[in-house]
Amino acid sequence: MNLYFFLSIGILIIAVFLYKISQKKSKTLFKYIPAVLFAISIAFVYLKMLFISKRYEAITDIIVLMLLAVGLGSALLTAIIIEMINKRK
Repeated sequence: MNLYFFLSIGILIIAVFLYKISQKKSKTLFKYIPAVLFAISIAFVYLKMLFISKRYEAITDIIVLMLLAVGLGSALLTAIIIEMINKRK
């Protein structure tokens, strides 16, 4: 089947796992879950691009990597802003 489908299923499983851990351990890890998922997604797509992609698929993978990098940056920025707001209170 499609590799992106399996990647999506893997990300969903990791998200549920991280959500369960963050509920038990601490509430501060909860806001970093999207950033961790974006980082894991970047690693998987990069490895796919290096080892599996053929011909022009690498161009699509580069575009996906750019979009994931923007998502990672915004997720980290949002988590840091939330943490700064919570420390003021």
